[in-house]
Amino acid sequence: MITFVTYEGDFAFVAVACVDGEGAAVDPSSAEAVVYEVSQLSGNLTRCLAAGVDGVLTLSKIDGQTGFYGAALETSAIDSGQYVLLLRVVVGGVESVGVDYVFVDDERAVRSVVSNAVYDNADDVLRVNAWLVEGGAVVADASWCGFELYDSTGVLVFAGLESFSCDGNGVFRLEKAEPGLSHDRLYYGRVSVMRGSRVFVGFTGLVTVE
Repeated sequence: MITFVTYEGDFAFVAVACVDGEGAAVDPSSAEAVVYEVSQLSGNLTRCLAAGVDGVLTLSKIDGQTGFYGAALETSAIDSGQYVLLLRVVVGGVESVGVDYVFVDDERAVRSVVSNAVYDNADDVLRVNAWLVEGGAVVADASWCGFELYDSTGVLVFAGLESFSCDGNGVFRLEKAEPGLSHDRLYYGRVSVMRGSRVFVGFTGLVTVE
C-alpha cells in the first residue's frame, strides 16, 4: 500500500494505492483513514472527532481506477496543527496499515492571548484576567489558563496559578493571595491558554506601586 496527501484550498486529499503480493493493482474490500490530532502540550494522539465521521474518513474508489482510493479532509473544519493518519485497507481478508500525516496551518484565523494583571496592595492579592482571541472574536470554549510571573530580570517569582474554566464571555479570572511582590517594581507574566489540544501563549506587564 502506497499513501500520499496533497493540498488544495480548504482540503487535504488523502489517497492510497493498493497492490497484491505480486505488485498488481487490486481493489480493497474496505479502506479508511483514522485521523488523530497531535497534542502540542504532551505529544499524545487523540482521535479528531471533527474530521470525517467521528474521526474516520471512508476512502472511495477514484475515477474507476483499480486499487486507487481516497477521500477529502476539510481542513477548515479542524484546528491548525499536526495530524497523524492511520490508513487501513483490507485486501483478500488481510488488513494492511499505513501512516501518513496532515499539517494544517490556518493563517486566516489569527489567534492571540490577551490579558491584564493588577496587584491589589491593600489586600495583597494579584488578579489576572485572560482570554483567547481568534479572528477578532473572543473564543468561548478554551479549557485551561496558566500564569507564571517573572521579575524584570527574567527570574521566576512563582508558577502554578491556573484555572480550568472561563466565564460566559470566555474570560479566565485568576487570583493569588500573598504573591510575595515588592513595591515599586516591574514584573511580567507569561499567560498560557489551551483550546482543544493546542496551547497559546501571551505576555502581560505589571507595575507595583505603594
